[in-house]
Amino acid sequence: MGQNLKISPKILQSLDGDEQLSYLLEQLQKSRQMLSQTELKRILEVYKANTEASAGYLPQKIDSIPINFFRASDVGALGNYLPNQAMTLEDPTWGWSQIATQSLECHIPETISL
Repeated sequence: MGQNLKISPKILQSLDGDEQLSYLLEQLQKSRQMLSQTELKRILEVYKANTEASAGYLPQKIDSIPINFFRASDVGALGNYLPNQAMTLEDPTWGWSQIATQSLECHIPETISL
């Protein structure tokens, strides 16, 4: 998909579930993104499940396992999926130090070749 849709939160909130789905499909079609109602329903179900799982997730401490954390030196190379520059300066381990009970080594190579 990758495009911003012109969706009005006000309009969306005023509609019931089926009307919301129709409204979203209409906006997708206007941006030439053709999905069936079944496909859109499934995408929304997965999004909702992921959001609920993420909201309720509490990481456990990692006992007796040393951690080698590798990350790229370029922050933001994958868009908004990873911590930004300010967050990285605050915690270069991106939160791993909070759950590690053993040693944590943070490796930041200049380039990573795969």
